[in-house]
Amino acid sequence: MDAFGTLLLTILAALLALHVPRIVYSIAALRGTGTSLEGGGRLRISVIVPARQEPIELIRGLLVNLAGQKCRPYEVIIVWDWPATGYERVAREAWRFEKSGLRVRVVAKPWRGRGKASVLNYALRLVDGDAVLVVDVDDRLCSPEVLCALERLLSEHSVVQLGIRGVAPLHPLQRPTAVAIHAGFRVVHLGRESLGLPVLLVGSGLAARRGLLEKLGGFNEESIVEDVELAIRCFLAGHRPVILPDSLCMSGAPGYRAFRRQQARWSRGVGAIASRYYRRLLGRGLQGLELIYTLSSYALDPLTLITAAAYAAYAMLAGGPLLPLYAYTIVSLLEALLAGLHASGAPVKNRVRAGATAAAMGVVLGPVLLVNWLRGVARREGVFEVTPRRVSGRERPGRLETLYSLSIGSVGLLASLKLGLLASFPILAPLLAILYLHVRLPMIAERRA
Repeated sequence: MDAFGTLLLTILAALLALHVPRIVYSIAALRGTGTSLEGGGRLRISVIVPARQEPIELIRGLLVNLAGQKCRPYEVIIVWDWPATGYERVAREAWRFEKSGLRVRVVAKPWRGRGKASVLNYALRLVDGDAVLVVDVDDRLCSPEVLCALERLLSEHSVVQLGIRGVAPLHPLQRPTAVAIHAGFRVVHLGRESLGLPVLLVGSGLAARRGLLEKLGGFNEESIVEDVELAIRCFLAGHRPVILPDSLCMSGAPGYRAFRRQQARWSRGVGAIASRYYRRLLGRGLQGLELIYTLSSYALDPLTLITAAAYAAYAMLAGGPLLPLYAYTIVSLLEALLAGLHASGAPVKNRVRAGATAAAMGVVLGPVLLVNWLRGVARREGVFEVTPRRVSGRERPGRLETLYSLSIGSVGLLASLKLGLLASFPILAPLLAILYLHVRLPMIAERRA
């Protein structure tokens, strides 16, 4: 092998080694966590519900869900972000729940913009409880025992994240994204917590002591992923969040186009956080280094795939050992198997088909994640509106992921003919995934649940 081939082989081997921690997280998540829903406490929990033009039916459903808790919230504050229309109707609907004993306030944030963080900071000025719980309007507490258990945990810990179960009852196109969210939370959050690693936070289901939030200065309005940024600041301040598993049913799964935009926002925001905090995290030893690794995971899959395709092309033209390509196939299949095991617990209809579609989406979204993560690392500013929940008939992969998948997949197709399927399957997968999605997504976008 010449110097170029050796360089490609070394980079590929290093990237494959970086997949090992994720496999460890997946295996650790299979054993679950010891935290239970039993308990109770005397903390006054204020529930904050950020809203912006959401259907009244979703808000009513959430209030019914909260009213059914064995331990009632001390108060529910619905913050209507820039109430152009619908504010009065929401206020009238909330008034009816006063009769059930649920204390509900509907307030309007009187200025436009600054994102969800500004809504949450505005609500923090209004709460009277000892702790706050943030719940999006399209999510539900999975059990009547959740708030009782949350009171107990918050009396022992300063920050708690409700464990997410991905549910998709509305449209068939939401099922794949619900499966992806469900499996992703189990690997990244439950798996890491079971190993004693710092827990990251998710915007909905985030609970914290009010005093801690005030001490940290609330949510960072300059960040487009204020939940992850808060988790990093909690870690640096010595506060370790814990997870209350399977307690939040996240039913607001988006369609493909909205999921693509959501993933772009998350990857760019996480990249910016990695760039902003890496020096301070490096000073916190192995756990800080592991957080940097986790914040960089959006770029790992596409970088590995691109490097593997380049090495496969080199091996076809100039020769070279196929062992790294065989290793990549084994790592990819093992990760897919573990993800499938986690996805099998998602309460979604047609789970196998939805899981296959979710896997295809994960493959083709690689360039979207990589490009936006690099933009975040470079600290390029970007504006992201609220992710739309509707599903349209134009659901299909965009040009970036289509060109990427066709280019990589073409190399994989040639490699499968010359090097064999075992050495080229992960490189061929993008071609199969993009063809499948271009046929499948428009088809299920037009169907009704």
